[in-house]
Amino acid sequence: ACYPRTPMSRFLSLAALLLASGLLASRTGLVLHEIGGHWGPAAAFGCSLGEIRLFVFGGGWVDFACERLTLAQSLAIDLGGIALQLVLGAGLVLAAARRPRGVLGLALLCVGMLWIVHGLFYLVTGVHYGVGDGRTLHRLFGDRRVALVVVGSGALVVACAGFATALARRLSHRLP
Repeated sequence: ACYPRTPMSRFLSLAALLLASGLLASRTGLVLHEIGGHWGPAAAFGCSLGEIRLFVFGGGWVDFACERLTLAQSLAIDLGGIALQLVLGAGLVLAAARRPRGVLGLALLCVGMLWIVHGLFYLVTGVHYGVGDGRTLHRLFGDRRVALVVVGSGALVVACAGFATALARRLSHRLP
């Protein structure tokens, strides 16, 4: 027997979709970031590749060894994961714009924007504190890194506001 959809059941369905989109974005983003963004460039530059570690509830890393890398090659390997997230995230957001209604458009928007927001946050945090993928930029720019952190933080705030606005537009007619 089919029951009429109540506002609560519609809300729970929407919450489940958003949770699934977040998990999809998180786990696929991690795999693409580590393998496509770090392992791929390292292999292209002739590095010997070790293991790839991916964690269920966290990040991961790629173990590789290189004889000599130029600064540009080192930056390409370090920032490749973030760059891939930003490019693919922007592509998904553009694809979502072509599907203004429906579950697929909503899922594409959520995954794309989460990749963008995470990539920017990870970059800004790494450059500021000298950890993760931003450690080379942290060392390279020294005290002048503040300008990068300010610009990156501004981009992050704009991305979050854009995501919230786009999500609110998509969901306004669905919420009870």
